[in-house]
Amino acid sequence: FLHRSANSRIASRSGTPRAVANALPPMASARHDGPSTPRVLLMGARRAGKSSIQKVVFHKMSPHETLFLEPTNKLVKNDIANSSFVQFEVWDFPGHVDTTSAAVKPELTFGGCSALVWVIDAQDDHAEALARLQATIGTAYRINPSIVFEVLVHKVDSFSEDQRIECQRELQAHLSEEL
Repeated sequence: FLHRSANSRIASRSGTPRAVANALPPMASARHDGPSTPRVLLMGARRAGKSSIQKVVFHKMSPHETLFLEPTNKLVKNDIANSSFVQFEVWDFPGHVDTTSAAVKPELTFGGCSALVWVIDAQDDHAEALARLQATIGTAYRINPSIVFEVLVHKVDSFSEDQRIECQRELQAHLSEEL
């Protein structure tokens, strides 16, 4: 399930955030350590599955093994360099961090960012996650209007197809109304 608008998408998947790769700009050079390295931010509520997604997609960890991961308590920056063509940074933010506060240094965080992936736990209450997402989108877009926003609805494995569609519709409707 994918919803596209100018700078945002809502994806409902039980596994990987594949749409993010499409959001990354082409590399200006083959260097991985320079300013041309695209940055993807992983944000969302506590226990939404941000670190688990990253471990499964980029570090080949089994999804079942991620059940034993410790909670992320500080910003974790990972360099992804699968080849000279696929190189970017993933910044995994802990769920308790207010992503709009001055402590996060929004100009630095969002200014050089290519994409922001907001992970929502489909099995949890969405109200707080959506309120935080809206505030984050407002701050990030004000600083960097070219940022691409992705909303990944995670943990839908146990949902029926109808439940997945309904969950996605609810989230899209709420975000459309508020933004």
